[in-house]
Amino acid sequence: MEQTGTDSAGEVVYGSAKEMWRMEAGEDDKGHTVDEAKKKEWYGKGIDYWQSVDATVDGVLGGYGNVSAKDVAESGTFLKEVFGGRLADGAVGRRHLVALDCGAGVGRVTQHFLLQHFHEVDLMEPVENFLNAARNNLAAFRGEPGQAPDIRRHCAVNFFCQSMEHFSPQPNRYDVIWIQWCSGHLTDTDFVEFFKRCQTGLKSDGGLLILKENNAKSGFVVDKEDSSVTRSNDYICELIGQAGLQILKVKLQKGFPKELFAVRMYAVGQFVGCTVELGGGSNGKVAASAFALCILTAGFLVCYSPPYRMAKAKRKQKSIPQNTPSFTGSSSPHSSQPTSDLLKSPSSSTAEGPSFSYTLSGWMDGVPTTVTLSSLDRWAAQAATRVTLDFNGKQKILISQDPHSPHLGGYIWDSAALLCLYLQAYAELGRLPLHDLLILELGAGVVALPSILCAKLGARRVIATDIPELVDGILENIQMNRLSEDVITARPLVWGDTEAMNAIVKDLRPNVILASDCIYSEASAKALVQTMDQVCTSMVCEQGISPAIYCISEVRNAAAQLEFQQEASKRFDLEIVPGPDDVRGGGKEGWWRWVPPQCQVDHVNFYTMSLKM
Repeated sequence: MEQTGTDSAGEVVYGSAKEMWRMEAGEDDKGHTVDEAKKKEWYGKGIDYWQSVDATVDGVLGGYGNVSAKDVAESGTFLKEVFGGRLADGAVGRRHLVALDCGAGVGRVTQHFLLQHFHEVDLMEPVENFLNAARNNLAAFRGEPGQAPDIRRHCAVNFFCQSMEHFSPQPNRYDVIWIQWCSGHLTDTDFVEFFKRCQTGLKSDGGLLILKENNAKSGFVVDKEDSSVTRSNDYICELIGQAGLQILKVKLQKGFPKELFAVRMYAVGQFVGCTVELGGGSNGKVAASAFALCILTAGFLVCYSPPYRMAKAKRKQKSIPQNTPSFTGSSSPHSSQPTSDLLKSPSSSTAEGPSFSYTLSGWMDGVPTTVTLSSLDRWAAQAATRVTLDFNGKQKILISQDPHSPHLGGYIWDSAALLCLYLQAYAELGRLPLHDLLILELGAGVVALPSILCAKLGARRVIATDIPELVDGILENIQMNRLSEDVITARPLVWGDTEAMNAIVKDLRPNVILASDCIYSEASAKALVQTMDQVCTSMVCEQGISPAIYCISEVRNAAAQLEFQQEASKRFDLEIVPGPDDVRGGGKEGWWRWVPPQCQVDHVNFYTMSLKM
């Protein structure tokens, strides 16, 4: 674990997580306990600290009881996003839903959240006075384990006074195991082992994990007063991977006071069943179609705990080492290499042939399933909750999406993957000097594929834009790919909003504009051209150089494509790059040479544009 950190007082700096656990909990570099006294002291101090805290909501929330309503609301929204199918079945009596609340405190989460959705809830809490308070607070909801399903009766059933490092859930009992703000009390080894044990507690017909936890900005911060560690997002993701689990969705908690640590929710599960290669043929089509019809119905292992020591969060955050890079100085202009040169077909001796695949993760018949395709299948891809894209075996991008999003930009489209294949090939050939590029993506959608790929390939800075409702999703996918916010971020931009556009242009000073699948109606085509024109005109006025534009779009509406071409031709030098039919017919070769044959489709237009000077 290559993580550095400090204590909350800023007095001790740890060169690595291993060094910290050796000093604080008596573990060796392999996570084995070599000093039993230190290990006992680490866990004992945590219990002693919380035994001294008032057994109230304000007490368990570190004096921030006012955040409880916002916390519960965001958790409910996230649970519905990833668990909506089974919640709906439970609400009408088709399923008897059972949850486990780990680190339950005084029963706040069970009372105000879990009991709204689950017929039975068990509570696990190591602090005895908290658990006694939970029994009193939930007296009206007490029930017996295994009682007959009744959608009108939701009960708190078992109360376990145990700590996470020793607790093993009853096998095959839970649809959901919920843990928040308490995993920081576990050493890395105990964190991994606890999550492994929790998998056995999930029902056999499917289960996932959602961890809701404080995040340090980088590395980790140790609080010696209550024996806890606040880990960074990367740190948590690595531990989840060590437990043999995969992260399906990550979401940032909104609405908390700024002085507190960031809080993220992680939907996590271990995939079972098949990995199927779909490269065409009837069997592939059947499998892809079945995947496209899947719905979200499986259970979840959900992690939740109280925001321990939130009152000290601001002081802790100030002591975190800042190691992320920053960019200074003026922006570099786009390469003077003409667009036509960038589009010349490269020599076959200078690059490998293209390859592409994407792995789609979601639910089939209530079981988490993974399907890998080597050809484009929009319907299957848009039905997945998580997509892993592999470009030439060299760049992998992870994205999370909502198949039921009401927005067209809420899920993946084929054109974004095709644009990425082009960018990948030409960047490798040195024809796109990404290290000099300041990239603005319009209509990025929640997946923001071209933006994320450019950031991974070394672009100097990238801003992905879309309507305000999609920005949080873009930021979530940026975080999933562990990219620095100094390199890539997301901003809301509604085409025609001159004020928002000017602010973005002033901040970024883009020399490249990307757009994929943004032409879907005549009105959208006109608004897109106007926005491109405004950005380019602003850059010419400020720096005398117009950004290069790369725009790709699936042809679903011929009238919209014609409108775009007519409007763009008024202000831009517009070139339509030859497609696969032109190449196969012996005409001028275009960028399709670097798209795998199974991905070459004839219903996509690729435009390059530069402002008429």
